[in-house]
Amino acid sequence: MMINLGSHTLSDQKLAREMASAFRILLDYHARNGASKIQVLRKVKANGDIRPVINEIIGKEIEEGRVKVVAWLDAEPVSILQHPNMVCTVHHGGGEFVF
Repeated sequence: MMINLGSHTLSDQKLAREMASAFRILLDYHARNGASKIQVLRKVKANGDIRPVINEIIGKEIEEGRVKVVAWLDAEPVSILQHPNMVCTVHHGGGEFVF
């Protein structure tokens, strides 16, 4: 799963907590239903230090490599989207996100 809300969306601690809590729900649901291999990639532009809030909620999954939160994607988004294991993407719907 990839979440990319664009380069202009700033995430403060409140939004970071909401997104991390949503990931927690998703990860817990899949763990209960035998699909614990799900991975989450989130591109986020932070407004302040959001790492403590994120680590509080999903730090274990970050350490395990199941969740990755980055400021910039190293790979082109289209190459991530074309990966055979990609099952879901959430994006901002901007004009440059058309493939």
